[in-house]
Amino acid sequence: MKKTVIRSLKPLVNRHMTPAPKTTSQPGPNLRRALRLLSTGALGLAAIVLTVFGLNGCAISTPFRSTDAPSLSNTQADDGRVIVVITEATVTREGRRDFSAGSAAIVAGLDRQPGLLGYSVRKELFGERAWTMTAWRDRASLELFLNGQPHRRVADRAGDMLSGGRFAQTEIEESELPLSWSEAMRLLDAENRAYTPN
Repeated sequence: MKKTVIRSLKPLVNRHMTPAPKTTSQPGPNLRRALRLLSTGALGLAAIVLTVFGLNGCAISTPFRSTDAPSLSNTQADDGRVIVVITEATVTREGRRDFSAGSAAIVAGLDRQPGLLGYSVRKELFGERAWTMTAWRDRASLELFLNGQPHRRVADRAGDMLSGGRFAQTEIEESELPLSWSEAMRLLDAENRAYTPN
């Protein structure tokens, strides 16, 4: 009797105890998109970083470096103030290498430049723009730098390297140094004095 009941219940149990179909975990559409981008290599990773963190237009700058270079004279700008010059250069794709080499040569000599109080440089991480901020004891020191080497040599070739640029000059108390880059950019935008490469 017992065996008969078990035999008769077996088909019923089998019908209701059928194992669930096997499934494989599939990544969602966002994960699939990220994996596809990652598979493209370093460029894909850079694209993810740029998209997620919005680094387009992001720039890095060096700390303001004070110099011990001697002055040309004991004079300062009017009323004992110092001169700050801010420049912005937009570098062409073809001119990047020459601009980088020329800029490096200029920066290498700044610590020995007479009358220079300090400087900072800034560059876009993923762009074509570069900036400088220099502070000068007097106008004679600034003119000597602008007309001296290697600055004159690089400036004469600006037309081969740059598509445009801007600059600003202001006089401040020496105690106000260093200017922040946000203040320097505000001054640059306020003056908005464009220069056209030769």
